Amino acid sequence: MFNKKTFHFEHSDSSSKEYGHYPSDDGLKIIRVLRDGSPASVKKISERTGLSDPTVRKKILKLKKKDIVQIKGVRDTSLGRKPKLYQLNASAYFVVGIDFEIPDLRIGIYDLTGQLVSNKMTYFREKIGQKDDNELADFLVKETKNLIHNSHHELSQIAGFGIGVPGLVTEEGFNPFSRTVFNRRINLSPLLQDDLHNNLIMLNDVDLELIAELDSRNLLYSDGTVAVYLSIRPSGENNSGVSVGGGVWYRGSLLHGTGSAAEFGHTSTYIEPSTEGSIDTSCKCGNPRCFESFLNHQIKNSNIKKVSAANSIENAIVQKLKDLVLIFNPTHLLLDLSGISKNSETIASAINTELDSLSGVLANDPPIFINLPNEEMRCSQGGAIAILSRLLNDGEMFWETFVGE
Repeated sequence: MFNKKTFHFEHSDSSSKEYGHYPSDDGLKIIRVLRDGSPASVKKISERTGLSDPTVRKKILKLKKKDIVQIKGVRDTSLGRKPKLYQLNASAYFVVGIDFEIPDLRIGIYDLTGQLVSNKMTYFREKIGQKDDNELADFLVKETKNLIHNSHHELSQIAGFGIGVPGLVTEEGFNPFSRTVFNRRINLSPLLQDDLHNNLIMLNDVDLELIAELDSRNLLYSDGTVAVYLSIRPSGENNSGVSVGGGVWYRGSLLHGTGSAAEFGHTSTYIEPSTEGSIDTSCKCGNPRCFESFLNHQIKNSNIKKVSAANSIENAIVQKLKDLVLIFNPTHLLLDLSGISKNSETIASAINTELDSLSGVLANDPPIFINLPNEEMRCSQGGAIAILSRLLNDGEMFWETFVGE
């Protein structure tokens, strides 16, 4: 379930917006109180928001007319008149989270509390490198509208879209670079806004996975949370290889540069000089010692030299995580090893041993290590969390979207 608080994320260009500080809008304060799902009286809402009882009643009446807030019984009391209890109507509007992993597409529809109500998974079967931006946008729009229609919803009920895409991401588009996809910039946001909604945000897919995981553990809103996430997931035809991504959450914010950041999969790894020339360098990142390319090379050759390949994979991952811990000194270290599930237990054990060995080096205790299960809708859920956060942190956007003012 999506936490009732909010966070901020930004791109560093001139059009960036910052999120994280609640606006003073009284209606939004009431919505945030009700988003945990518990019915509340005017008095309770007043106590939690600092608003006067008359102000709460006035705003609730306005929200109730738009069916965003509804009466949910009365509070049982032995003294005087029993006060009405109000609750958020979670199904008044919905948001959509989209994971365009390329070529895989996962779409989820979520209610106002962040609960998944409907989803679909499909696949872009044509050669993506031969398609222009308009054709890719048409594909996303068609599949998204089909899900909305088949779920018996209307596009007018959708309050916004949060989209996860691979590679380096800015507000207008993204540039995926990997051995499984092409290397060019795709400007999807303006095209999707024309056909879907102006309330649309696009972020790196692994960043959104990190947001979803932190939210599920109530870590997203702690001022002290510094989390590093490394994702090694199945990729390619018949899941024959892996794609590697990463994200960093630093005290309430995604770590970003001029676009998305934390492309750990394309940082350097040690390669034996005798084997360096045999590593596949088809990845478009430009780094001949690319971590992702190295892992895929070892996985491809694991049937020939099973033991040595497994050991080199383990050593490379453990060393990469050790480097990241020394750089960021995180409170939490999250890892998805679903792309190499056969080795996951051995690697997880080695990671814990290495973290313990760093206890005398780090300023704080070694980070809490979490080996994540494979979760196909993780990025989609993160997209829903991100767009809900924006809607609940922008008073003008909220009233325009939900109340029509």
